[in-house]
Amino acid sequence: MAAEITLDTLRIDVEKLEAIPIDLANPPACYPQNPLRGTKERTTVESRVAILENPKIRVMVGLDLGGRLLEIADKRTGVAVLPAPARLDLAPAGLRGIRSAQGVPLTVFGGDRPNALGSVEFSVRPPDEEDDAAELWMFEIVAGYGMSWHQRITLPRDTADFEIELRCVNRTFDYTAAKLSYQFEGWRVASRSQTPPFEERVILSSPHGGALGIAFDRREAWLDEKSEEVALCLHDGPLTPRRAMRSTIRLSPIGLEAVRAFTSEAAMALDGSAVTVALAGESGKCTLFLRTAGGQTLESTVDFGQSDVARLDAPSVPDALLLRGPTGRTLAEWSKEETEPLPTDWLRSESPPPFEPEATLASAFRESPPDAEKLILGVRQGGKSGLPFIAAAVWAVDRQDWVLASQELDEALSHQADDPLTWWFKAAVERRAGGQDQTPLLNAHFLAPLDPALRAESLLAQEPPEGRGPNPLLASMAESPEHLIEVACLYLEARLFEDAHRWIDESLRHRDHPMLHYLLAWAYLRRSRMETEAAAEIARARSAPLAPPMPWRPFEALVLEELAVRFPGEARLQAFLTGVKHARLAIIRMVWPECS
Repeated sequence: MAAEITLDTLRIDVEKLEAIPIDLANPPACYPQNPLRGTKERTTVESRVAILENPKIRVMVGLDLGGRLLEIADKRTGVAVLPAPARLDLAPAGLRGIRSAQGVPLTVFGGDRPNALGSVEFSVRPPDEEDDAAELWMFEIVAGYGMSWHQRITLPRDTADFEIELRCVNRTFDYTAAKLSYQFEGWRVASRSQTPPFEERVILSSPHGGALGIAFDRREAWLDEKSEEVALCLHDGPLTPRRAMRSTIRLSPIGLEAVRAFTSEAAMALDGSAVTVALAGESGKCTLFLRTAGGQTLESTVDFGQSDVARLDAPSVPDALLLRGPTGRTLAEWSKEETEPLPTDWLRSESPPPFEPEATLASAFRESPPDAEKLILGVRQGGKSGLPFIAAAVWAVDRQDWVLASQELDEALSHQADDPLTWWFKAAVERRAGGQDQTPLLNAHFLAPLDPALRAESLLAQEPPEGRGPNPLLASMAESPEHLIEVACLYLEARLFEDAHRWIDESLRHRDHPMLHYLLAWAYLRRSRMETEAAAEIARARSAPLAPPMPWRPFEALVLEELAVRFPGEARLQAFLTGVKHARLAIIRMVWPECS
């Protein structure tokens, strides 16, 4: 049996929730998201899940529950170290007033994500002839934080572990911070060891039985222990403007008690003098070596031909274990000395940098060329960065110098080739220059296949359809107005005004949202001084239905500030400006509490 991935639904008993309307004059702490409250009325819902499975393990991911891990099961032993819930328990807590700790949620800044109980974008890739692994991609723009996360879960064939690769991208020119973590509430650390190829291996004891082995590189991830809550932190702040960070971890469900060691090929448990070995990789005859307290070494042959799990009773409690495979290669080892507590100086304890308001790059692109002083401050904060080259490319785009813009983006990519948005910018410039090179867009898709900017660029590369009806290619994206606004802001920030105008015009045929009208009005005034057209868009924004998403981006704040000066009597415009300023202040206080 190869690895498989299927989409299914999970019946869950949940309490019905209702959203509390946002008062823009007094925005809530969770702005731009609505606060939530329970209704005390329960119902059963069909929640979408993705299931990754091979002969050894099974993993379930809640696609409508924030992308959290819902089930992690060891099929070798029949033990689910994280059993799939039949009931979702909610508590009146957290950023939006309601939270659930069930499963293993992905969190931001060590707290709930605004969308922790919502749906995430996803795509699946079943195994093919070239690669027998199954993949699940997930994506989300974290509203209010200026960042997005892109996650790939990979399950290989015939192994007892799965890999999580997480990319975090600062999508703005603002100096912000981001730290993502998986929170294992109710779990505890059973033991640690340092074993190549990862610098750190941790065994978490599951409250449901068994254990979970986690292998990670301490340069990219670290463990945070707080009483009965364990968080595996995957990114450290600050995440400087237009930068991407990447972490990879491997998780191994082990349906055994008292686990002493695990690797990608085997796990060993010791209960008194009883030794249990679960093979994770190839099967066959293995050799188990035991060292007794008196220093005697015993040897036993273990045949894994019929089962992946074997149990042996030693004559006394061993001090050390070593398992070798059929070829004599060491598969796993443990000694009593290694279970002693390790020094804790490897735990991250750095405090965040002091907040410097002048370092923000939110206004760096107000004029052309961009504000040099703010760019210098931003580069100083970010170290080696492609930011000044991106700024130079924006300046070149403003002058319609596509050759220079492409050259500047090549320099930027030499510093940050892992940023999908820089590749997106490069693809847009190449298209405007009339080039046929698809490499930039392909590279961006490799890094972040679900990013709406990439889908927008693919659409803009096509000829507009005849007629004035809504383009069906945009229908799926229009289900998320957050993505429509995000793409419009990105094209306007890059001073690709014609593309932004076409995108906003097409978006409004699918979804009438005030912010899209404000962005179009700003573009009219900024690029062509079309006062009459801008005023018409302000009027349309006034009559458009007021619905989420509310503005929160630094660029949205820039647009609203300038429009408020030009149209001082617009009440909705002023209300939006109040909300977006509140959002920026809330993030500043969260990242740098000393500024409260």
